[in-house]
Amino acid sequence: GAPPLICVDRAEGSKPAGAGGGNAAGCYIHGLFDSGSVRERLAQALYRRKGLDPAAVQTRQRDYGAYKEEQYDILAQALRHSLDMETIYRMMDQWQEED
Repeated sequence: GAPPLICVDRAEGSKPAGAGGGNAAGCYIHGLFDSGSVRERLAQALYRRKGLDPAAVQTRQRDYGAYKEEQYDILAQALRHSLDMETIYRMMDQWQEED
């Protein structure tokens, strides 16, 4: 019964996606937060909800693509540290030799 969070324009018309109400919102649209305008509008709504003027809040602009790459690098490093990569590479080589 919650209202839709957003409406997505499609060839067959606009369709509701996700739901929101109170302090909760949910939506499964891959890459939704890749858009700077989506992030900005969400942040402004949160500022207003907290009684802050969005225009008075100083935000740090950051290249989102670069940020994502940094996060992938951190994840890759954690995997390298946690996994026996030499064994995995050896298994991959054996699998390729069987083809």
